[in-house]
Amino acid sequence: MNSKNIVVGIDFGQSCSGYSYGYSQDISQTIYCPEIWDASCLSKTLTQIVFDENKKLIAFGYEARDYFSNNEEGTEKHSLYSRFKMRLFDPENRGQSIKSDCVFEREIKWVVTIPAIWDDASIQVMRNCAETAGLCSKDDRDSLVFCYEPEAGAFNCIYEKTAAYSVNVDIIVYEQLYDAKLKNISKFGAFGSTKVNDNFCSFLKKVFGDEIFGLNPKIVSIRKQPKSYATEIMEKVTSTKPHTGKSKIKIRDVEYCQNICDVFVYANQMVDPGVQFIGELYVTIPNVGAPVEENCIEVSFKFSLAEIEVKAKHVKSGKETLISYCFALDEAESIRRNKLRQEKNKLPKVQLCIMLDCTGSMGPWIKESKEKIIKLTELLEKYYVGLELNVSFIGYRDIGEVDRFEIFPFTTNLGYLSSQINLVVPHGGGDIPEDIAGTLLQVNNLLWKPDYTKLVVHIGDAPCHGKKYHRFTDSYPDGDPSGLIPEKLLGTLSSKSIDYYFIKITSDTDTMIDVFRKSYDSPQKKIVVCELGSDVSKLLPSLVNFVQTSITRLSK
Repeated sequence: MNSKNIVVGIDFGQSCSGYSYGYSQDISQTIYCPEIWDASCLSKTLTQIVFDENKKLIAFGYEARDYFSNNEEGTEKHSLYSRFKMRLFDPENRGQSIKSDCVFEREIKWVVTIPAIWDDASIQVMRNCAETAGLCSKDDRDSLVFCYEPEAGAFNCIYEKTAAYSVNVDIIVYEQLYDAKLKNISKFGAFGSTKVNDNFCSFLKKVFGDEIFGLNPKIVSIRKQPKSYATEIMEKVTSTKPHTGKSKIKIRDVEYCQNICDVFVYANQMVDPGVQFIGELYVTIPNVGAPVEENCIEVSFKFSLAEIEVKAKHVKSGKETLISYCFALDEAESIRRNKLRQEKNKLPKVQLCIMLDCTGSMGPWIKESKEKIIKLTELLEKYYVGLELNVSFIGYRDIGEVDRFEIFPFTTNLGYLSSQINLVVPHGGGDIPEDIAGTLLQVNNLLWKPDYTKLVVHIGDAPCHGKKYHRFTDSYPDGDPSGLIPEKLLGTLSSKSIDYYFIKITSDTDTMIDVFRKSYDSPQKKIVVCELGSDVSKLLPSLVNFVQTSITRLSK
């Protein structure tokens, strides 16, 4: 708390709301509360809001309640909201939001009370609302703390020197420990001095169970978890854990099984018969290409607060970061993501199309494709045991050429495909541009299958026709004479979830790729350009890397 100058507590209630504040450096620890709110002469006001048609805040509290009676004209499109807090606990309402135009100082720590029955998704919605309102930001999560309403009541009992136990309508019981600490009771014993207390604790034990889990925060030292929490890990395949029938990969020749459920916190410490997705988080690896020992990340979960706190620590540098997570907000979203999680356990199936310029200058690349394509499955099997790899080859030249296209459909027989590529002879190429638009149409016409990882690897040293793609002499300066537009064909590939990779040989294709990016790139998917120049020996490693990248992208 000392990291902020001011601590503000907000009691966000279903019927009424209030606030209090204090100064972190004030040794008297004085807490200030408003003696009156509006004209109500009360320290709390009604949880009622009026918005106009643009969802701009017009009135709050008792002023909102009386707004329409005091303003008869110009209020037809204004709306009053009341008793809405508990609707945030309803999954059907979690997607509804109203943006606030308020901005708050970052030197304030906000403490907001929430019902004890709220789950992780409900708390996430509250944090999102707080970020929208300006109480905190994604990179400043420390400015906002949630406090369960019964805990706030229990703290009040401590400082008001009342009973050692505090029970409210949320049916949560706290024991006051030494040094003004609290224990959220789960494992009951002879804590009370009367038979009534003993019987009450025994009753709660029968209803709620008696196992506990919690870390050791400053005040609430023990907290019972309502759910089991687990992570998905890659586990090494051993004789005792063969993981038969599950998807496996190899990392540095060591075989691992993917998507193993590792439970580290159990709800009520009972064995969970099934696993369902509730949320996800991503940990950034500082340097993907560095050795494993330099990229060790420790991830810690703190369950002793009202809101789950996750930290990632880069072991080598010691740098710590708070991680944001995303909970499923309703049952349908949870089921959808759970299905995606289960899909990861299936053996990967891949469709790879090699799109290669086969004019006179590309002889070495045709030769490399023929000689190395047969090794592709063998190399990928080191990473994905049981991989189904389907490869097609489309060679292209220019408009008007006798062998304008060389098309070999998808096949898993890479020996056969290699023999067919061996028949391709490099020739042709009058002006510099080639028929890339026509080739993209042929790529789109291949038999692409759903539920496969799909990618096109384009290898070429010349741009397509059309002056907007290059600065060279062009037989078709207005583009493809049949009206084909490469960007639209790339857009069709993207709509089919087909990844597009380009192997750059010369700078002559730079302008073309820049134009392509404007139609293909999105936040989820971008054209990947790999500059190999004349080094044909890097073709096979590049193909392996492209397939791995697309498999990873699809699994996410």
